[in-house]
Amino acid sequence: MRQKLLAGLILLLPAIIFIYGQICVKAVSGKDKVVSANPGDNAADLQRLLDFNKYGTFNLTVKIPAGSYDLNKELRIYSNTTILADPDAKLLRSHQRGALLANDLSKDRGGYTTSENITIIGGIWDSYKIEDMDKGTESFRFIHASNITIKDATICNVPNGSHLITFGGVRNSTVDNCTLYGYKGTALKEALQLDIAHNNTILPSTQSKILAYDDLPCDGITITNCNIYNYPRAIGSHTSVKGVFHKNIVISDNNLQNLAEAGIKAFNYVNLKILNNTVKNAGIGILVYTYINNQYYLEALQTTEKEPLPDNYNIIIRNNTIQDIKVLKSENGNLWGDGIRTIGNKERPLTGVTIMDNTITGTARYGTFLQGTVQSRISDNTFILTAKKGIYLINGCDYSEITGNILYKTGAEDSGESGIGHSGSAQVTITGNTVISPGEN
Repeated sequence: MRQKLLAGLILLLPAIIFIYGQICVKAVSGKDKVVSANPGDNAADLQRLLDFNKYGTFNLTVKIPAGSYDLNKELRIYSNTTILADPDAKLLRSHQRGALLANDLSKDRGGYTTSENITIIGGIWDSYKIEDMDKGTESFRFIHASNITIKDATICNVPNGSHLITFGGVRNSTVDNCTLYGYKGTALKEALQLDIAHNNTILPSTQSKILAYDDLPCDGITITNCNIYNYPRAIGSHTSVKGVFHKNIVISDNNLQNLAEAGIKAFNYVNLKILNNTVKNAGIGILVYTYINNQYYLEALQTTEKEPLPDNYNIIIRNNTIQDIKVLKSENGNLWGDGIRTIGNKERPLTGVTIMDNTITGTARYGTFLQGTVQSRISDNTFILTAKKGIYLINGCDYSEITGNILYKTGAEDSGESGIGHSGSAQVTITGNTVISPGEN
């Protein structure tokens, strides 16, 4: 009798539903597990659901239905976990310390595998309750992680000094079809930041005391189909470490607008593709650089295996639409107002930039302005109504090629500005361009 009873219980186990307060947990066959929150749950309730994967036992899916959720504490997410939030699930942050959602670093040893295979789909992740505070942190923060996917989510409304998403030392990850907006403050920050795991100042975390800082950059990041607006910068980085490079980054098909400074700001990126984006109403459309005076450019940690400067950064900027770029003096004293701007210098030349098939209209300064950019190719672009030259190369843009571009009304009338110009650069080829009604021939 006893054996029969035990056998019957074993057969019934996969269908049993356990009730923990108001949290329903349904066991599914194998290592998969699906758990569901209830509208009105708080941070502690959601954390209990996430904690089912604290030891990596399951392929866990946490479902968050439509409704409001008051979150007064940072949520921690573990490997092999999916959050599936209804589009009308409102996750409302009310705490200032810590991110809204961060990966667990309790077993961090550096490298890309502290957290793996995490997906967040859907939801409105809103920090409006703290947006008037004088400082804050990211909404989403992932460090030393790989295979992170953030999709179909709205992430918004953070205070001064905050990012909406930070990837620090993250590999093979994607942000797709997300809406990012809303910033209260004056500090120039990126809505979506790619960072290096250098130290607690550059990449802070509530888990910094156990975080193994190792100068790990991002590698293999795709940012696509996103709508980013009302922020200082949309996508990029403002710090770097000598001998460390973000690699294999794709930024494509995004709509970036109403930005106080930059649409895309790429500092020390190698193998970068910027494709099919629209940037509108910004201080600079696309900025790619290896060095700017007074920029955060740090000495590597003693344990860091530094890389030599690349012979070819392999930057492709293609088929983007850039409109309504205004003059802006940056925090470092640089004057923006250009559609596409690249900057290298003698010590750190930026080699191998291709700017092709872009349409740039209505810039307060140059359409495309290159400096210290060796072996660049500028071809088949259209420049319309630029206040200064449509294309301008200075100071070490040697062995570059300018071909097949159309330039219309580049340089304000009687401004002395022409369609195409270059200085301090050797072996520059200019062929097959069409220049119509420049400010000066």
